[in-house]
Amino acid sequence: MTEKRAQGSGKTPGAKEGAAAPRGTTKKRAPAAASKGVTRSRAAKSGESRPAARAGEEPGGERFDPRVLVFACNWCSYAGADTAGVSRLQHEPNFRLLRVMCSGRVHPSHVLRAFAQGADGVMVSGCHPGDCHYMFGNYRAMEQYEKTSALAALLGLEPERLRLEWISAAEGIRFAETMNEFIEAVRGVGRSPLAPGNDAGGDARNEPAPSGTPPLEATRVFACLECGRCTAVCPVARYQRFSPRRLITRTFAAGAAGPANDPALWTCLTCSACEAVCPVRVDYGQFIVSARAQAVARRSGATDGDPAPAAPEGQPGDGRQPSGSTAASGWGGETQQVGYEVTPCSHGGVFEQISRMAARPGLRQQRLGWLSEDLEVEVLADGQRGKSDDLLYVGCSPYFSAYFGGETGAGLTRTMSSAVQLLNHVGIRPALLANERCCGYHLRLAGYAREADELEALVVDQVRASGATRVITFCPECLVALRDALDRHNVACEVTHLSLVLGALREELAEMATDSADGRVTYQDPCRLGRHSGIYDRPRQLLTEVAGVELVEMEHHRERAVCCGNTAWLNCNAATKRFQADRLAEAVATGGRRLVTACPGCFIHLRCAQEGLTEDPAADLEIVDLWNLLADALPPTAAGVAAAAGQSVGDQGTKV
Repeated sequence: MTEKRAQGSGKTPGAKEGAAAPRGTTKKRAPAAASKGVTRSRAAKSGESRPAARAGEEPGGERFDPRVLVFACNWCSYAGADTAGVSRLQHEPNFRLLRVMCSGRVHPSHVLRAFAQGADGVMVSGCHPGDCHYMFGNYRAMEQYEKTSALAALLGLEPERLRLEWISAAEGIRFAETMNEFIEAVRGVGRSPLAPGNDAGGDARNEPAPSGTPPLEATRVFACLECGRCTAVCPVARYQRFSPRRLITRTFAAGAAGPANDPALWTCLTCSACEAVCPVRVDYGQFIVSARAQAVARRSGATDGDPAPAAPEGQPGDGRQPSGSTAASGWGGETQQVGYEVTPCSHGGVFEQISRMAARPGLRQQRLGWLSEDLEVEVLADGQRGKSDDLLYVGCSPYFSAYFGGETGAGLTRTMSSAVQLLNHVGIRPALLANERCCGYHLRLAGYAREADELEALVVDQVRASGATRVITFCPECLVALRDALDRHNVACEVTHLSLVLGALREELAEMATDSADGRVTYQDPCRLGRHSGIYDRPRQLLTEVAGVELVEMEHHRERAVCCGNTAWLNCNAATKRFQADRLAEAVATGGRRLVTACPGCFIHLRCAQEGLTEDPAADLEIVDLWNLLADALPPTAAGVAAAAGQSVGDQGTKV
């Protein structure tokens, strides 16, 4: 990627260096920050109150100059920008032009990263359909844009902030007009609520939050006997060069340098299979989390002022710069320190970006589009205290659904609805948080301890403000994260899994059941629900007693169950695909028609692995969610019948 700046200079790529600004371009204004600082200082001294800012203005009444990033196709739209420059066409100067080889290569993670780093608007521009240098790139760009738009909408970003445009090399006039129109539209909606430092009315925390990442000494790694039992049961070690005990040895041998240069540190799934057989009870999962936190802190310069070493061998390159280097990447031309992100993430790190933005106090999501009129819930705004004692924590499933789409996305969307429907069946009308934040579990597993602690504190505040005495979650990772977070913050609120709530009332549900699922099924034990939380029986009881299916166990089940192959979206590679394929083969060997999961992550990863097995018997295996299977066995709720008949559900319906 090649970057050219237009902000402040009034130049476009065609302007010569040292030449006067093209006629008609906007001249560089005085730095807004300086003038705003004077205004605020005088107002503070005099005690005067300023009028509210109008659209397109800063709080001080000054004109708002949005920060806009443009991804421009090398062959057409970038050349169109060049044409606008040499033709000296009038255009807004405050945008950054980033040249890419093809608009189809602009991943949603690139756009979200731009918003996370302060962009107020992002445009993706490429060749007109049919004119792509690579034949199909702009069609790929359309697919990516649709996905990106859905994620941006969930994050509460206005549609004016994101645009896809087709501009050819000869369309310099169109480029200038499009930029003027887009920047004015972004100016109209104001500064992005997700920009760093923009609270947008949110409440920033001043007090330090307790850390959920323990020191290495607290994980009992010093007690390791190097007996090798961990390696014998590790699912990763069967398919690639990895040994839990060797990583412990190398970590301490590295001394002050830490384990940051060891790619094995990012390979562990933290599935706790090794902990189940360790004779001295080493908390290996927490050891990995703590070691990763040290590695990330060292590379970001948080531990000392030493320059960061080179990227760890074996990690994929993504154009990130090491910390200690400088780049003129700041808005307005200022030089900024670029932090090095060491964690190798799948899907371009898109979910990492979403988790990071979830910690922004100004976040105002629109994440409840899956709610329907037949679901009885109480929706709570930030800081609102609800009437219900039960809070249903949905997690990141709305984002997963929007990103993956298709049958996987539809299954995830239905899972959220099924969870509410099942609770309604047993007389529970749960509260939902309209602006529910990510639990931060993946950030912590990836080593971003500081960001995870900040996000955790915001989540705890949301739960405390809701007034709920019990938090129910169907995501095992949310279960672990919220349980530990509320305990650390001394919040008297129970955190439980949906299977425990429904399992205690399974006889009541069984009496309601009107349909039994056909054939045999087998069950995938999620690591966080099984080995991390000790919940094995309740999901099985719900399958056999409520859904009425015949359950056949796989060879590795309960404490010996094999992980689905990915955690925190780290290191999805050929090795994990191989043991995912073997896990699906185990499911086929049971003779069951369906593989049931109780975890959104397992559902996603196993379905993804299945897509590459077109001629394998596992390709015909139906992977279903436990909550959808249970909902299919039950009749519609009273509210559902009323909604289907077009009648009002009154006070028992959805409260928004």
